Amino acid sequence: MSPSTTVLATTPVAGRTKVLSDRSDGSRWAYLGVPPQADRQRPLPLVLDLHGYSEGADVHLQFTKMEDLGRAKGFMVLTPNGSGEVPFWNSFGQPAPDDVAYLTGLVDQVAASECVDRNRVYVAGMSNGAFMTSLLACRRPAVFAAAVAVAGLQFPDGCADGPPVPVMAVHGTDDDYVRYEGGFGDGVRTLGVDPAMATTAGRNLSVPDAAEAWAGRNRCTPNSTPKVNKVASDVELMEWKGCAAPVQLYVVNGGGHSWPGSEFSANLPDVVGRTTMTVDATELAWEFFEAHPRRSGDQN
Repeated sequence: MSPSTTVLATTPVAGRTKVLSDRSDGSRWAYLGVPPQADRQRPLPLVLDLHGYSEGADVHLQFTKMEDLGRAKGFMVLTPNGSGEVPFWNSFGQPAPDDVAYLTGLVDQVAASECVDRNRVYVAGMSNGAFMTSLLACRRPAVFAAAVAVAGLQFPDGCADGPPVPVMAVHGTDDDYVRYEGGFGDGVRTLGVDPAMATTAGRNLSVPDAAEAWAGRNRCTPNSTPKVNKVASDVELMEWKGCAAPVQLYVVNGGGHSWPGSEFSANLPDVVGRTTMTVDATELAWEFFEAHPRRSGDQN
C-alpha cells in the first residue's frame, strides 16, 4: 500500500461503502461494495473486479453487476478505476504505473479495514482488465486464490514456472477487439489503438493456446486433449484434465467483445458485438470462485 493512501469517504457513495485513493489528489480510487449481512466478525470473500480499456469503474459496475451478486451471495466487491484520462491497466510491461503493486495494495487496504477471508480473495476482469487479471494471477498467486478473464485471457511472460492458480476464461469467437484466434481486431481502432500493437505487445497467442499454456503451468496432464461439453446452445466449455489447479474456457460461438448475461452489454451490439444471454459470466465467475478457495498447504 502506498504511504499516501487515504480513505476519501467512509459513508455510502452511490450505494457503496467507500471510495478509496492512493493519492492525496484522489486521482486513483475504487468502489468497495460490502454486503448488508457483513458483521465484521465473519471473514467474507473479496472479488477484485477490473474494467476494460477506457471503460472505467462506473461503466464496469453496469456491465458485470458483480456488486449485486455480492450483496445476494455474501461477498465483497472491490471495483477500482484505472489510471489516465482514458482509464486503463498497465498490463503491457511498461515501467509505470505499477498496477500489480497498486491493486495488491488496495486488497491489503481493504483487508486492514474489513473482515476479509484472505483464502478467498479473487480477481476477475474484462478485456484490458482480463489482461491485468492474467498478470495478477501470474505475479501474485499468494494473493489471489483464483482468476476469471472475460474477453482477454493472456499468458504473460515469465509465468511458465509459477505455482498453479485456478483460471477460468470466457471468450467470443467473433470478438473484434481481442481476437479469439490471437491478436487485436479492427475494433481496437475505435479506442485509438493500432491492431499491429498486438505483435509488439505479445498478444498473438490464441485464446485456446493461452488456456493451454495455463494448463501447462497448472500441471495438467501433458499433451492431453481438453474435454469439451456443450453447456448452452451457443456455448461450449473446454476443461483440461489432471490439473493441480483447474483451467476452464467457455467458448461463446458468435459472441463479441462482450460480458455474457449482461443486459447492459446486450444493449451495445454496435459497440461490442453480440452478447449471449444463455450463460451469465458473473454467475459463472462466482461459482468458479466459490469452488476454489485457497486450501491449506497450497503452494504460493
